[in-house]
This record gives sequence, C-alpha cells and structure tokens, in this order.
Amino acid sequence: MKQHLHVQAHRGASLEAYENTVESILQAVELGAHSVECDIHLLKDHHCVVFHDFFIKPQQTTHCSVERFISHLTWSELQAVQWKEPRLKIPLLQEVLVALKKIKVPQEFWLDCELKYDIKNVESPTREAILNHFMSCIETFWSWNHTVVRSFDWELLDLLAVKNPNIRRIPLVDRRNPDFLGAQKISTGWIAPPKEIVTEAQVLALKKSGFQLMVYTANESHEWQRLLDLGVEGITTDDPRGLLKYVQHQANA
Repeated sequence: MKQHLHVQAHRGASLEAYENTVESILQAVELGAHSVECDIHLLKDHHCVVFHDFFIKPQQTTHCSVERFISHLTWSELQAVQWKEPRLKIPLLQEVLVALKKIKVPQEFWLDCELKYDIKNVESPTREAILNHFMSCIETFWSWNHTVVRSFDWELLDLLAVKNPNIRRIPLVDRRNPDFLGAQKISTGWIAPPKEIVTEAQVLALKKSGFQLMVYTANESHEWQRLLDLGVEGITTDDPRGLLKYVQHQANA
C-alpha cells in the first residue's frame, strides 16, 4: 500500500493515558501521530480548558449530587472538583500548549482544536466569547501554523472565518444529518465525517472537489482497512500506536 495516511490521535493517546490530559496529548506526539484532536470549553472566568463533556456528572465525582454545566464554573471551582478517576486532570489549554512547545513538535504537526458550543443551552458562552478567548490563547502560547479548528457548530466556524480567514477549519459532519455540500463551503481543505457514513462515492466526489476526509473515530483493524480501501486521507483514532503500526505493516507487505 503506497498511500500516505494522516494518523490523528483522538483526545491524545486515549487508550494509554486518560483522554484530553497533557499526558495523553504528549504521548500521542511521542508515538508519531501527525495531529492530536482535543476538546475545548470556555469557563465562566474566560479560561479555556481541555475536556470533552458539557456537563460534569455526579458519578464522575465523590461529592457532586447534580450535573454541573462546565461553562458555569470558574477555573478555581473546576480545580476543586474531586474526581473518582485519579487520572482525570483537566488542563488549561495554555498548559497543553506550553507542554507541546517544550517538546518541539514536528513542522507538519497540528493540534486539532474542537471548540464546544452547546446550542441548546441558553446559558452557554457566546460564540464570540469562545473564539476571542481561544484565539488569544493560541496567539499567546502557540502558533496558527500548528493549529486547526473543528466544530459541530458551523456558525462558530463561519464566525472564525470572518475573524481570520487564514485559520484552517474542519467542519464536523453529524451522523444524524450529514451535509457534505454544506461542509465544503466552510472547510479549508479537510472534512471530518463519522466512519459509519463514509462511502466510496462520497470519497471520490470530495477528492474531485479538492477536499480530504479525516474520518472519526476508528479503532479496529477492519475499520482501518475499509477506510484505507476507500481512499480516505486521514483517520482519527483512540489507538494511534496501533494505527501507525498497521499502516507501516501494510506499507511493508
């Protein structure tokens, strides 16, 4: 197999270290992942943190009896949460960026930042606030050359394009309502659909239009092989070590 595959680590090397932690992200880079996807929320006091869920659930903690919307919390309140899982250490985005700078990532590497916006929650931070504080963090602690922004909220990506059209954007395609034509209008080159809906016809059509697919989230060898056979250019996985080995084995076969 001669094709090059972009291996993206989903929330870091999340099979080997707790997802969305500094440890998980650094481990993915050390393994040789070409990019790392991480999830970003804006807190009440305007800190950006790396965490997936919109809500902290009671079963995750030793002392909370109700769900807490993460954007209602300040950084000090979030630090005071007592987690049942000792490896769960929510970092500030700037902590991740400083740690990545210290290890000198490869020139082609990018951090794929999924900006979280809960359209159903009227108390969510505004898109404007999310983007302003996120962009300030990247410009202070990191580099746009090593940054891509993704989101399920395409209005947020549209607003980002107005603020800075040169920032790379990857629209996430919802499996319940896939809209590849709409995604092409927002994308700067890559589109991220779920593995279940990707077909040969879609891959060929998008290639013809100049777009590449970063398919999420495939963790098994039979899934990797199906996507490779379809000709996708990138795969997001919880198992970057396994996928990198699989690609190398296929190349040497």
